[in-house]
Amino acid sequence: MLTPRARFEVVMTDVSGSIVATLIGELGEKFLDMTATDICEISAKNRPLPLEHVRQRLPHRLFKIQLRKTFSRTFDTRLFIVSYSMKEDLFQLPVLVASEEIGESSNTKLENKR
Repeated sequence: MLTPRARFEVVMTDVSGSIVATLIGELGEKFLDMTATDICEISAKNRPLPLEHVRQRLPHRLFKIQLRKTFSRTFDTRLFIVSYSMKEDLFQLPVLVASEEIGESSNTKLENKR
């Protein structure tokens, strides 16, 4: 039996512009507070993912984004979210919440617009 996995294309927007980064694996599940199985079940019922709580948390997160080669036959590169942390105070170092090794999986989109 196949293990459900999801890959999210996250559009991150602020006053300087927008970028698209990929969020996958356990890091994505932890960030969304849903397992890949939950996401598959919601998608199978053609219901939108409940993401409002995620959108409300985004302004309080700092993301570490890296440019990595994709796992395909092409030599394309893509931005991946490899960790995120709480933005407590500008004068404090951020507290790491989660990090992820980059892998390949299915595709879903999540947008963050402030």
